[in-house]
Amino acid sequence: MPESAESKKAENSIGEDRKPGDWNSDSRTGNTGSVLYPRPGRRFFIRPRFSAILLIALSALLLGLGLLRGELALTLPGAAFAAALAYSFAGVLFLAVLHRKMAPGLAAAFVPSRIESGGKAELLFSGLNKTGSGRPRRLFSLPGIVIRYEVHIETRDGRNIRHIFNPEKALPPLEAAYRGAYYGAFDILSVSDISGFFIAGLPCKQEEGARLLVSPASGREALVIPSRSGGERQRVEPSWVRTDDLTDHRPYVSGDDPRRINWKLYGHGAELFVREGEREPPPRSRMAILIDTKAEKELFSAEAGRRMVDRCCEYALALAFDWKDRGVEVSIGYSGLSGSPRSGDPEALAAFLAYPAAQDARSGEEKLPQVPGEEGIVIFLLPRNYSGLLDEFLALRKTAELIFLYENEEQREAAELCARRYGQRGGCHAQCFGV
Repeated sequence: MPESAESKKAENSIGEDRKPGDWNSDSRTGNTGSVLYPRPGRRFFIRPRFSAILLIALSALLLGLGLLRGELALTLPGAAFAAALAYSFAGVLFLAVLHRKMAPGLAAAFVPSRIESGGKAELLFSGLNKTGSGRPRRLFSLPGIVIRYEVHIETRDGRNIRHIFNPEKALPPLEAAYRGAYYGAFDILSVSDISGFFIAGLPCKQEEGARLLVSPASGREALVIPSRSGGERQRVEPSWVRTDDLTDHRPYVSGDDPRRINWKLYGHGAELFVREGEREPPPRSRMAILIDTKAEKELFSAEAGRRMVDRCCEYALALAFDWKDRGVEVSIGYSGLSGSPRSGDPEALAAFLAYPAAQDARSGEEKLPQVPGEEGIVIFLLPRNYSGLLDEFLALRKTAELIFLYENEEQREAAELCARRYGQRGGCHAQCFGV
């Protein structure tokens, strides 16, 4: 089945930015910004391309002039154009009606659904019933008519992955170049003619929630950040709890603490025994790492804001891994998170950091999550002039470590200004890092 030029072009649009100026597009509503997207309650839709409109006008003009002037040189081309348009429209409409009941049962899933930035995932297509021979049923088509399946998923800040493929062929792995939680409530089974005059779309409803989680790239070196709160650091040397249990003993060996010798047993048998006792669980620090996803348009373009939020997530992940290796209890949160910061194993924390999405500092109302009073706080954020929500958060939590990240000279000056300002607040300590 031949492929249209548009299909070939769309197959390569993996991980591109749909709208460079769009900070907070919400792809969870089903309107993915695609050429084709479903309207609520519609089973299918068909529309002409601009080229079809031009060709309709041209064929009408040629037929009209040919008939008026009686010239076959004008009538025949006009009739040929009209016949091509009629076949394209009839073929697209016929196949769209034919497959409209099958489309809701089609689905495409990413496996695995959690990958690292720059990693690859398989796109598994399902929904074509198998025949008695065990082979997938082929989609009925017509000469010159192309049937394709379109997957279009987006993050909340405008990044997208779009792929159009032949559902009857095996798919190569897809690379997700950018971090993010990708949503998409609908896929599309599209029917079009090879000339691209008409296209019909059959919505294929998918599961709710993020369909692909792309976690931050690992491998960043953790920044050296002292924990100025959150409890004591983990004790290295062993500590023991005193016990009167006389059954848990072992012979004394050189190097044992003499204070643990059971002198009562020595009086009975003239041999030295030490109490095993119980190891006292070492105290552990409890730290919360927060990512403030606000970025000011005066300092960051939409793409730069997304990129810098990626850097915040990468450094936050590196710090979380480093602290977990040292026995620190770590939780992670971000702007707009409902409830308290989340904790878990390293894999769960990495997947959780796919969700933060860049947003305009002046229009976004999503606040940082509240942190229990006994936990220390480290906040990764971008320099800004407007800091109302951050000031509101710090008014409730008097102590915090602020890490401002920047990537050029203008941002560096703003970061240093922010660090000086917040460093003067009691209980706050601020640093700047170039990335």
